[in-house]
Amino acid sequence: MRIALVSTMRTSVPPPRAGSVELLVALLAEELQRRHHQVTVFAPGDSKVGTRVLSVLSSGYHHDRTIWDWRLAEFMQLGLAYEHAGEFDLINSHVYCYALPFARLVDVPTVHTLHICPTPEIVRYCRMYPEGRYVLISEFQRGFFEDVPVAGVVHNGIDTRAFPFSGRADGYLAFIGDLRADKGPLEAIRAARTAGIPIRIAGPATEYFEQAIKPELDGRSVEYV
Repeated sequence: MRIALVSTMRTSVPPPRAGSVELLVALLAEELQRRHHQVTVFAPGDSKVGTRVLSVLSSGYHHDRTIWDWRLAEFMQLGLAYEHAGEFDLINSHVYCYALPFARLVDVPTVHTLHICPTPEIVRYCRMYPEGRYVLISEFQRGFFEDVPVAGVVHNGIDTRAFPFSGRADGYLAFIGDLRADKGPLEAIRAARTAGIPIRIAGPATEYFEQAIKPELDGRSVEYV
């Protein structure tokens, strides 16, 4: 199949550091090519995915402070993707729910992979496009889409090659990621305490970290590294 993968314009695919959606798109592009599909990735121009990359920007807006209107960058990139719609058998958008109005303008089917926690507003817009092929990344999301057709749930994959197995445990848990309320670092701390296992927290310090996580640090059972 001829498949278009539309990533965000935040950062390159794969990302140089953090970027969950961008990393997932990179892994998806790699696997689809391995299965002999013809893949085009719509992402910042400095992306390196071993196949054709089309973009309205040479690099992501996360790294360019002159690009302050990031939503406009996303819509311009989606416009580019749908200008090329006739070249594909399928378009898979990973850009929030922004592809919804574009998808109805072309005959090529679009799969909308929703990496977001659905708000009532998002669900309302999805309800306006019942023909949308919505793929969720968790069963939790499905609960918000009771009256919206969902194609299925596909959990985010990981590259197991990047995490070699070790039969030796160092006696602690680890939370690595964005230290925001919606990522659950505080819940991870509570789970570790319930299990009686020390936990180490790693991630960029944020206002939420200062307010919610820092008071939990004791240098023994809960450490920030």
